[in-house]
Amino acid sequence: MLLIGNEDPTLRLLVNTVIMGMICGGAFALAALPQAVVGFMVPLIAGSAIFMITDAGPVNGIFAIMFGILTAIIMAGSLLHSKMLIRRVAAELEAREKTSVIELLLKSFEENSSDWLWRIDAERRLRDVSSRFAEAAGTDQKELEGASIQKLLKKLQSLGTAAAKDLLLNIRARRAFKDVTIPISLGGQQLWWRVTGEPCFDETGAYIGYRGVASDVTDTKLAEQRLSYLAHFDPLTGLVNRASFYDLIADHFAQSRSGSCFAVHFIDLDQFKAVNDTMGHAAGDRLLEEIAARFSSVVAPPDTLARLGGDEFAVLQRSGTSTDAAAALAQRLIDASVLPVEVNGDIFRVSASIGIAMAPSNGADGETLLRSADLALYQAKDAGRSTFCFFHTGMDDIAQERRLLGSELASALEAGELCLHFQPLIAAGTGEPAGFEALLRWQHPTRGLVPPSTFIPIAEQTGLIKAIGGWVIEEACRTASSWPEHLKVAVNLSPAQFEGSSIVEAVRSAITEARLDPQRLELEITESLFIAQPEDVLDKLRQLKGMGISVAMDDFGTGYSSLSYLWKFPFDRLKMDRSFVSAIEHDRIACDILRAISSLGRSLGMSITAEGVETEAQAKFLQGIGCDQLQGFLFSRPLPVENMPVYFLQPVIRRHRGEAGAQPDAGLFLKTGNQARSPL
Repeated sequence: MLLIGNEDPTLRLLVNTVIMGMICGGAFALAALPQAVVGFMVPLIAGSAIFMITDAGPVNGIFAIMFGILTAIIMAGSLLHSKMLIRRVAAELEAREKTSVIELLLKSFEENSSDWLWRIDAERRLRDVSSRFAEAAGTDQKELEGASIQKLLKKLQSLGTAAAKDLLLNIRARRAFKDVTIPISLGGQQLWWRVTGEPCFDETGAYIGYRGVASDVTDTKLAEQRLSYLAHFDPLTGLVNRASFYDLIADHFAQSRSGSCFAVHFIDLDQFKAVNDTMGHAAGDRLLEEIAARFSSVVAPPDTLARLGGDEFAVLQRSGTSTDAAAALAQRLIDASVLPVEVNGDIFRVSASIGIAMAPSNGADGETLLRSADLALYQAKDAGRSTFCFFHTGMDDIAQERRLLGSELASALEAGELCLHFQPLIAAGTGEPAGFEALLRWQHPTRGLVPPSTFIPIAEQTGLIKAIGGWVIEEACRTASSWPEHLKVAVNLSPAQFEGSSIVEAVRSAITEARLDPQRLELEITESLFIAQPEDVLDKLRQLKGMGISVAMDDFGTGYSSLSYLWKFPFDRLKMDRSFVSAIEHDRIACDILRAISSLGRSLGMSITAEGVETEAQAKFLQGIGCDQLQGFLFSRPLPVENMPVYFLQPVIRRHRGEAGAQPDAGLFLKTGNQARSPL
């Protein structure tokens, strides 16, 4: 302070300037240490205060005040600068700590995840390549480090793909992108990467490259492709499925010229259910694969073959198709299907029934055209199967008639419109009735007598056959209980009566309610009964036979495996099919078949019945080969219940007319039959 008060102004100015420079420099030099700033500045401020008190000079006093203010400002500024410096250092330390944590987490993520991180610089060269990235790319880290991203995409055979072009375009435009799926080829395998990235900039805003994450999504992509395939193709045969086939027809209608002709074939395999149910679904699947391969060899592009489900197939025959071309294709499909098929060493034979609809004459849209083809398929099956039919307008009327009959049949039983007629079973040796076969009839209030061939298939399709079949058994047993005790009653059973119902309990209840001797009841079945669940059917038949009921095989000789069923189950009777009987007088092969059946039956201890006998020559031949019973219009048509008393009294009436000495033989009933001969 003494120097400050020196009389020499020059010296005083110099000293003050030096002192002020030392004060400012010291304050800023010690800014990082707040305590040192305080220790340095407080003595100066205190000295200024003392000088101001001890020196009363006006100039020195003013100078001291200014000096104190300046030092105070310098100290405050130094303290503020120190505080800001400390905060910045703390922030930097915190940022470094966060960066370390992030790097640690990213490293852990990459090591333990199926994803990997990637980074490129401003020249689009790979940087900081991780081991996970190198492994996914099938190369070495050192080789990838510094390589251009174009070089990597070229190595992975992805450079020219649309996805890779989109990726590079985004990078050039410095746009962020997400979930870009790139196909790659690695080690001969087709893989897919999903890539996400964003551009990076430094503190000054300068572009420094890209960073992002990538992952292998091959499994997901394959699953998506599989789902897409299943949505459009049949997994068993690889053919177009139902949904895609319907879409193809709709597209073809939309794309075809006005009046353009094309065909749709609906195909259903005959006898397939027998294979599927008796040999198992695995054998059925192999059979379908073989049939699909055969159909594929017949159907050539631009035509399309599809599997609609089960044993149903379809063909879209393209524009320009004529009815002749459609018929030729249908016949080739049938010819391909009828060839024997070997499955697990077993030989199977199936065939195909086909319904054909022509566009646009049979339908102006897909739904109508497919419905027309379906109706034609039903007609083909009714025509005997293993054939094809074209749709015609009358089929709509037939389908409508069937639906109406089905609706009316549902109430026919409750309305008492169903009834039984009984056709005699004549003992071949004596010509006398040994029993009667119960035949179902529908006396419709407006249609009259509806033949069984019309309504029985409808009853089976709608499921009404179970209720109707139960009523037939009950009514037949009740009626037979009033006959002479030596007469039996035969009842036909439908395969549907064995499905999901207790036929054994139904029969037991019927004979108990009617008080009928079980030995007077004979149940007739066909080979089709064994198609579904043969072991279950055989078990139920054994239970019925154990009750004393007779079991007969109807329509024998028309199936393909009758002998196997005769070996599995001891039938009481075989009924020769009417198709053989009607050929007796003009077909020697039919006669030989009938002789063989009769011989087989006798050797197995079974009785033989011939149905459909209409002439004396047929009756004599059948008697000669050893048939036990004869049935047909030669003897009598089926009789309603109210006419049966007259039938029973005929021998008494004949004796009363002086014919008591006549030998009872088939001729006695022949006259009755000739008088009453009429269609069913």
